[in-house]
Amino acid sequence: SVGRLGGNTDELDLDELARKRIKLIGVTFRTRTAEERIAVVRRFADDCLGAMARHQFLPVVDRSFPLDAVREAMDYMRSNKHFGKLALTT
Repeated sequence: SVGRLGGNTDELDLDELARKRIKLIGVTFRTRTAEERIAVVRRFADDCLGAMARHQFLPVVDRSFPLDAVREAMDYMRSNKHFGKLALTT
């Protein structure tokens, strides 16, 4: 769970979680020191940036909107119906 733009509470289908053998892990950075946050960023860079540069994993893009449709994109994001990222294109 990253970002939690939808708020602090939601529903979770535990049968679906079990069927797909999904692991749910909770973390927060609010209680971490600056040094701990820096260490996390460095670890991410070491573990992931090379793979990203080699296109070994890519973000999931739900939908793209032209830049002049930014209000429509914001409305869609607020509806919380998307799965993945929304992109604005020029």
